[in-house]
Amino acid sequence: MRRGLQAGALLCGCITWVAGMKVALIGAGGGIGQPLALLLKQNAAVSVLALVDVAPTAGIAADLGHINTPAVVTAHDALSREGKGAALAGADIVVITAGIARRPGMTREDLFNVNAGILHGLAEACAAHCPGAFFCIVTNPVNAMVPLFRAVLERRGAYDRRRLFGVTTLDLVRASCFAAGALAAA
Repeated sequence: MRRGLQAGALLCGCITWVAGMKVALIGAGGGIGQPLALLLKQNAAVSVLALVDVAPTAGIAADLGHINTPAVVTAHDALSREGKGAALAGADIVVITAGIARRPGMTREDLFNVNAGILHGLAEACAAHCPGAFFCIVTNPVNAMVPLFRAVLERRGAYDRRRLFGVTTLDLVRASCFAAGALAAA
């Protein structure tokens, strides 16, 4: 049993939060990563929050460190093997928001090609440093990134179907808004 997790922690596709968890947030400097880091810092179950990004995260870590919670916040360089390794070592949960957002004129294939390279390297690092962690993939296109991440974990002998998630709530919200608009226009 991993530190901070109870047997049967995975219930109905959700993680049961238990005090003492280490969370690695990869992509912590981006538009999704920064507010997510704030929410994770405020979660009483998080004892260590490791922020990882290609952009410097030391300032974000310092700012979050002023929030009055027991969680220790650390900053790590995603371009450094040692930085990624330190952030991922012993992680109970890894949340990945890293990658680029889709830009005007960019096809889903273009987006996939860029983000697939990023996620492939991160999956390799996760398999090496925290193979038993829960992995939450937020990077788009999620429906393509999760199978890619799975393939790398499987090849490295670290895949557990109960520990890999694609976070697609935003897609559901967008679809609901689109459907509501279409129904209102009809």
